[in-house]
Amino acid sequence: MREPASSYPNQWQVLLLLFACALLFMAQSLQVWAWPALDGYPAFERWLDPGFLPNDFYTNTTVKFGVDTPQAVVIGTLSRWTGVHYTVLLAGLTVLRHLLWPFVLFGFFRAWSGDRLVALLGVALGTLGAFALPKMLGWSWLWGDASTAMFAVLAATYAWTCFLERRAAATLWLMTLACLLQPLVSVHAGLMIAAIFFFDYTAAERRAVFRQPATLLAGLVFAVAFGAQYLLLTPHGLRLPTAEYVHILVQERHPGDFLVGRFGRSGVLGVGVGTLAVLVMAARIRSQLPRPALLLAVLALYAAICIAGFVFVELWPVRLVVDLIPFRTVIIAAPLLLLVIAVSAADHWRHGHWLALVLLALAFVAAGPLAAHAGAGAIKPALLLLLAAVAGWLPWHGRPLPSWLWPALALVMVALALPNARARRDELVMPTAANSHQVYQWARDNTAPDARFLVEQFPTGLAYGRVLTPQRMRLIGRRSVVASLDYPFAETDIRPWYRTWVIGLNHGQHGFVENADLATLRSICAQLPFDYVVRAKPLAGATPVAQFAPQQGVGSIFVYRPCAAPR
Repeated sequence: MREPASSYPNQWQVLLLLFACALLFMAQSLQVWAWPALDGYPAFERWLDPGFLPNDFYTNTTVKFGVDTPQAVVIGTLSRWTGVHYTVLLAGLTVLRHLLWPFVLFGFFRAWSGDRLVALLGVALGTLGAFALPKMLGWSWLWGDASTAMFAVLAATYAWTCFLERRAAATLWLMTLACLLQPLVSVHAGLMIAAIFFFDYTAAERRAVFRQPATLLAGLVFAVAFGAQYLLLTPHGLRLPTAEYVHILVQERHPGDFLVGRFGRSGVLGVGVGTLAVLVMAARIRSQLPRPALLLAVLALYAAICIAGFVFVELWPVRLVVDLIPFRTVIIAAPLLLLVIAVSAADHWRHGHWLALVLLALAFVAAGPLAAHAGAGAIKPALLLLLAAVAGWLPWHGRPLPSWLWPALALVMVALALPNARARRDELVMPTAANSHQVYQWARDNTAPDARFLVEQFPTGLAYGRVLTPQRMRLIGRRSVVASLDYPFAETDIRPWYRTWVIGLNHGQHGFVENADLATLRSICAQLPFDYVVRAKPLAGATPVAQFAPQQGVGSIFVYRPCAAPR
């Protein structure tokens, strides 16, 4: 598609704004040490030190092949060679991912639309809302930690760009990388590749793909990588009955990822209102939508998968559908919904419709982390988006907005990055025993190396959950924990994990460890032996072995040995 000369940013303005977007996105999203990447860190620890926490159940499960194993081997080995801690290496890679993301997404939008203005506005608006708008069912499109899935999404998005540009060999090499990083992401990303192949390629182009030696070689490598991952991750030995497997994975451990009823009323309303807003925009600019058949095909495919996710997970569970995590296919739908918004925004830009653009910007800002901290919720950004969509229908025939707005927007992005980074400064600090709660250093100094702890996984206080967790006791306190939400990949470990989940955390009940009385804790100890329990509430009938003054946003912390016959 040919780009009109007027109202378009030049190359330097594009680069400046994209770099500003990268800084803002990093300030909004970057987490140097956070869940869900944390559940992979014990694999690194065990790779680097085979003697790390030998009596920690979850750590012992990581010696079997899982999706974190390739990353643990590669980054762990690099850590051993360089002497740089693996968490620092992962944090550096996560920073790089945030810096690259706006540029990669810009390339995808431009390849799809052929329009530099559409691509730049799509990235800018998405960044203002930390890519949380339009809101999707169950899963976020992007998150900020060092998860292999997020690196795989980066590779997959670039792969889509290459396939749109008819570079099939490069596409398959990138898909191989995505598969090695997180095979499920490559499956979901492959749906987009298939849609492009069948709905965007001509018959001649489809035939040509299979006649290029470089493409065939890349395809063979991808097939080998995917096949190896499939075979290594396929359960061997014990295979749970489907009903039991679905109950533990879906009903117990991940209800918020699978069950529509657990997405929350405000979340579902936010999705509905936001989708309506996109439909209102699409109706107005339907003649301008790029690749409409492909766009409709991908969104229809996502809708069909979500329906299948409800029918074949909640109503009549089918194991294959459960394993595909249907709502996680958000990665193919969210960017296209944002693209529709970007096409509408570009039309407003050309016609000087500043009111609709301001409303769009406010909607995305309201979806960002600063507004979320202020209690904006999911519905308010969606309502603003709908208001912007309706305002777009108002007659408006102005002049294209001036080019000086591009550097001004870059300055706004940088200015917004500062308060975002300040509000999230705790998430930008690598935790150590020296800068963390004193209980971790106490555990290292005053308990046996094989001591086992029971720590609240689901506290009722937000600050508590950031400071005191089983994961931090394992990785900072360097002591085993007997129960945590960390879920094993090997099917042979699912039943033993479920036992710890039921006994130690009472099915994930919020505040269970905090509110348990002495008799309950001793009952847990009889079935799941532990040596110490960490609590923010005094335990009636027991004397603490350690007590810590309020610090880091949490009140006094007590450590007890409640078992009748401690080791």
